[in-house]
Amino acid sequence: MIGPTAGRSLPSRARPDARAADDVPSARRGDIRTLVRGGALNTVGIVANALLSFGFGVVIARALGADGAGAFFVTLAAFAILQSVAQMGADTGAMRTIARYLALERRRDVRTVVRVGLLPALLLGSALAVVLYWMAPTLAETIVPDRPDEATTYLRILAPVLPIAAGSAILLGATRGLGVMLPYVVIDRTG
Repeated sequence: MIGPTAGRSLPSRARPDARAADDVPSARRGDIRTLVRGGALNTVGIVANALLSFGFGVVIARALGADGAGAFFVTLAAFAILQSVAQMGADTGAMRTIARYLALERRRDVRTVVRVGLLPALLLGSALAVVLYWMAPTLAETIVPDRPDEATTYLRILAPVLPIAAGSAILLGATRGLGVMLPYVVIDRTG
């Protein structure tokens, strides 16, 4: 460098962002640690989910036989589709919006986001549950023509849980938006 300050560093008052620049690497390290921790937790959850799903499938197949297990899993798939319809993407919307509001220091709006996401999903989930319970025999004959009575029973057992499942998925999305991964991994990934 050429000039009167050659070889000397400027005092910190001459560099107003000196402290902020020193804090950036530690902030980045914290972000990287959080990212790695969340990724590792998700990986453990995915592996646990695969193992538990396999075990669940084996237990159901042995308990109900091949045809009975088929009827059960088809009705479970129909339930999952209706749950996704009831959620209307509010789980992803809650996650994204809450994370954004926290970044913008709008913490007071987080509860509103959860309320706005939950209410329509609970209402639609409840309406779909009533329709599913009422239409279970017709739907069962359509999706499981070989075992409509069993499928009707499964659909009617699952119907009341529909709004609860949709609401819990939205709440799990909200926890992810808050930066908390453990509930999502424990409930959604392994449950």
